[in-house]
Amino acid sequence: MLPLVGLQFLADHRFERAFVVFACALALLTLVNGYRRHHRPAPLMLAFPGLLLLLLGVTVAELYPIALHSVLVTCGGVLLASAHFVNLRLDRRQPHMHGPGCAH
Repeated sequence: MLPLVGLQFLADHRFERAFVVFACALALLTLVNGYRRHHRPAPLMLAFPGLLLLLLGVTVAELYPIALHSVLVTCGGVLLASAHFVNLRLDRRQPHMHGPGCAH
């Protein structure tokens, strides 16, 4: 179906690897910034195994059956999404500190 609508590049393993690396970098940046605000390690403790599973899923697992790739990427994505959810909840509980440049 993807070639019919001109999106065959989405099925390429190189695109998937690049997307996962970009998503991992962005996730790590946002979670570290969250940690700096609330100082709770729980989101990072969920994120690191998730990031590892995602990266393993798009690199090493490509040499094995597709089921292993699918399981690793899915579990990694769920852990990373959970980390973002926990980070958001902790961030909302943290009182807002007004500082220079704050719009109140």
